[in-house]
Amino acid sequence: MLYRNSEIRLVEITDGTSNTFMVGECSFNANAPGYRNWIRGCDSSGPTCASFHNVTYPLNSAPFTGSTKFMDISFGSNHSGGGANFCLADGSVRYISGSIDFAVYQAAATRNGGEPINLN
Repeated sequence: MLYRNSEIRLVEITDGTSNTFMVGECSFNANAPGYRNWIRGCDSSGPTCASFHNVTYPLNSAPFTGSTKFMDISFGSNHSGGGANFCLADGSVRYISGSIDFAVYQAAATRNGGEPINLN
């Protein structure tokens, strides 16, 4: 939903705005020093921005290695419980436990996948 020139409207988030991730936290010890942020932004070298594009890996499991180019690293934090904060499409911010079921975690990253989940 959050990409350059995105025109996604709230009515197109059919999985529910309170069950859909918009932005997630990435700040955990396994990351390279200095990379403790939510999104790194873009530069003038091309259209690819340094942000995390998917939830391929569980929370706190896959750090930036230099070769991953921020595309397939995990969200995470240094919070107790191994979870991380996520901003949801309804504007709320919620702590997601590191023990979240991986299928539920992945379903929360889609806006219209039709997966019946509840993050409460």
